[in-house]
Amino acid sequence: MTRERLVQTFGVLLFLGTIAITILSFVAYLGH
Repeated sequence: MTRERLVQTFGVLLFLGTIAITILSFVAYLGH
């Protein structure tokens, strides 16, 4: 795996992780 591919994959995972945390925080906020 090339460095560029590794950085791109990490960027996508970080982006999806941020979205997931935002959604979970929003759901938790509505839950309370």
